[in-house]
Amino acid sequence: MNARLAIAAATTLALLAACASPRPRNGALGDAPRDATAEPPIDVELADLANWRYVEGLLGAPERVLRLTGRRVRITGVLLLADSPNVPEALLYPEAVYEARRAPEVHEIVRVLLPAPPGELLTERVRVIGTFTVSETDRDDSIVDIYQLRAESCTKVDAAPRAENR
Repeated sequence: MNARLAIAAATTLALLAACASPRPRNGALGDAPRDATAEPPIDVELADLANWRYVEGLLGAPERVLRLTGRRVRITGVLLLADSPNVPEALLYPEAVYEARRAPEVHEIVRVLLPAPPGELLTERVRVIGTFTVSETDRDDSIVDIYQLRAESCTKVDAAPRAENR
């Protein structure tokens, strides 16, 4: 991991850990209008979540993204765990952002609340299933994330096949 990405990830995770209880602006994390676990998960691509220009207040957020709140989703990406193996929280990055070693925009990552502390530090390609929320998380007057996922499962998956240059 290059220094800029490591600093960005560490800063974001430090901000997340700095406050025991974040202050979501548009609804509480995990407040689902229905029992999301009773429905099959919807496949969501991280690139689709980032395919709009974020403006504070979620102004201009696509309806297709906002409708995911409270829904059970399945998302694949690169999981970066917190600095401590005892913290059941991580960030899910799109593979392209992680591989480019650049700091992500706030609407390119998903904060994942894992079912239990992972017990070890890893950076892995994973598939996560859980209840999704679209809500700005405000920590010390800064928006640190807008997507949250209360995970029910997190499974390591093989690396995506690479297209060969011909």
